[in-house]
Amino acid sequence: MVGNCPLPIGLCRSNGVATSVRHQALTFHVGGALAVESGPGALGSTRREQLQAAFVIENGLREVDPPKADAVLDDNASQFLRSMYRKNVPAIELQPGMAFLNLAREKEPRGEPIMTDSELAVFAAAFESSGFTSSINWYRNLDRNWHLLADVNPIIQQPKLMIYGDRDPVAKSENLTDVVPNVDVVNLDCGHWIQQEKPVETNQTILTWLKEHDVGTAL
Repeated sequence: MVGNCPLPIGLCRSNGVATSVRHQALTFHVGGALAVESGPGALGSTRREQLQAAFVIENGLREVDPPKADAVLDDNASQFLRSMYRKNVPAIELQPGMAFLNLAREKEPRGEPIMTDSELAVFAAAFESSGFTSSINWYRNLDRNWHLLADVNPIIQQPKLMIYGDRDPVAKSENLTDVVPNVDVVNLDCGHWIQQEKPVETNQTILTWLKEHDVGTAL
């Protein structure tokens, strides 16, 4: 996005996707915000359990059952994506451990779509070809990632921008400034899918921030 920028920077948005330029820390998703992991438990046990439980199949032991979890999404790729990429979704009490799998089985998606049918078809065709295993494996590997990063310095010192969606059901990070000090925070009136719901505002926020940090010429 930024190219060969002369100033190391980090850009982050609500669902944890980070665009980073020449910073040394490794970044991971935390509480809907960008954060950096430095060792086991940095997210806290509750957040770790919530993330890993997203693909749990209830088998009496609450163990992740890879073949079944993968199959549920693979067999319902279009429905899952249609249910996930929504805005203005009314709040409901989610069943523990089944959030993503329930989306794949929803007959009537809640809220409003943020993609046209033709746009959604591109995503669906890609996942129908590749399957969801590689995506799910990120959650399965959380504990191993924390151990591998135990000796990594988690603090990002470069200029940073954090864009939140005020109506995102994923909670804002409570410890963002602990690992990303002096971060610039912008809140937009939208849900989880910030750049799809507010593309003009998102781009303008990023461009304005880059200009304020004298890196606009790198675009």
